[in-house]
Amino acid sequence: MTDQSNSQGRDSLRATWLQGSHWPVAVYLVLAFAILFFRLGASSLLDWDEGLYAQISKEIVRTHDWLTLHWRGQSWFEKPPLFMWLTAVAYKIGGISEFSARVVSALAAVALFGLLPAFGKILGDRWIGILAGLILLTNNEFLFRSRFGTTDILLTLFLWLAFYGFLRVEAGKARGWLVVGAALGFAVLDKSMAAAVGPAVIGASLLLDGPKKIKQTLLCPQFWVGILIAVVIVGPWHLIMHLEHGMAFWREYLGLQVVTRMRAGVGSFYHGGRLFYLGQLQNDFYPWFFPGLFALAIALRNILRERQVGLRLLLLHVAVVFVLYTAVQTKNPWYMLPLYPALALLTAALFLQAWKKSDAAALGAILLGGVLDALMGPPAAVAVFGALAVLAYLVLHRRQELAQRAVAAIIFGGILLIGAATLPDLYHNRETDVAHFGKMIARAFPQDQQAILIFGRPYGAGAPGPALTY
Repeated sequence: MTDQSNSQGRDSLRATWLQGSHWPVAVYLVLAFAILFFRLGASSLLDWDEGLYAQISKEIVRTHDWLTLHWRGQSWFEKPPLFMWLTAVAYKIGGISEFSARVVSALAAVALFGLLPAFGKILGDRWIGILAGLILLTNNEFLFRSRFGTTDILLTLFLWLAFYGFLRVEAGKARGWLVVGAALGFAVLDKSMAAAVGPAVIGASLLLDGPKKIKQTLLCPQFWVGILIAVVIVGPWHLIMHLEHGMAFWREYLGLQVVTRMRAGVGSFYHGGRLFYLGQLQNDFYPWFFPGLFALAIALRNILRERQVGLRLLLLHVAVVFVLYTAVQTKNPWYMLPLYPALALLTAALFLQAWKKSDAAALGAILLGGVLDALMGPPAAVAVFGALAVLAYLVLHRRQELAQRAVAAIIFGGILLIGAATLPDLYHNRETDVAHFGKMIARAFPQDQQAILIFGRPYGAGAPGPALTY
């Protein structure tokens, strides 16, 4: 009896460990880290934004001026300094290199992937967060931007930290306002008015909660402390810039980079009307766009059935980002990056709903999304996974719940592998023409540190381009 009791006890402990342990999250984070950091510095910098931020960060290290940013020796007021500060720190620790120029984005992406299981738990199951992470890890555009030395992934991380803090507030943890304030403060210090998405989404959620909730918020001491934290983070650098440079700073920082971008296309090769970002997402969120589109509809249905603050916040975030940047006249595909985690979480929730709850509408949405994906996917992969799904249903049709689970799992696995097949292209050891040209010049004239004069204006509006300067 003792041996049997011990065996039963071990079985019970094993079951508890499998259900409550953190090993799935740990494995998932190790996978994310490996995918994000593998050959991170192998390719040369892409010319414009990546080269620009890399060079500005290099000039911080060389001039020791951490307040006024410089590019090619001239004062540069287009963006706040946080990303360049962090990259300059990376240069000091690891040396000036392509890897160091990108490491801030990669680390921010790892932190963002670490947040997703927490959002999944808020939505009802941490596996929603893990599946959402796998969705993003098999999306070429999100991974490319996560391995790209610009401000966008860091902004996305801070926005989602703010949303996490707000959801803690909604769960009764008033200290979440401190997280909201700090995260939004750093978001502003990273990318200026692009951080306005955060307050807009949180404000819209509070409005939907009604006047009573708004009154409670305004009477909450932690809410005002959170605002104070944001001001303390954002205020000093902006005040110093105003005192040192006056209106010249504000004309560039807000006038050209915010107001003018809203009213006219500035510094962008992209043009389009109200459906511009819908077309971009269809390409850039491949192969998850169509399941994600139907996931929005299922999430809206779920919210109408019962109050789910987490789902509502995700839908509000998608709506605010899409509407805001559709209204802004300057179009750039990477403006949509902050809504990618929301789409991934909603898509993951859709698949898990079909898997765990035998929801016919969720399964129908998955099937429709899969069919539309099939029109864009590799024919061989579509044929194989389509046949597997049909076969699984035919074999298991007498056990409806099991058949539904099998079909949902096969479709998810198929889309996951189709997405993963696009990733090897990220890891090629590429040297762009401008980087090769710059190295040739440096080898030919090792003692010459004068600026390069290029005739023919190969960069359209100006020469030389940032990556050549770097």
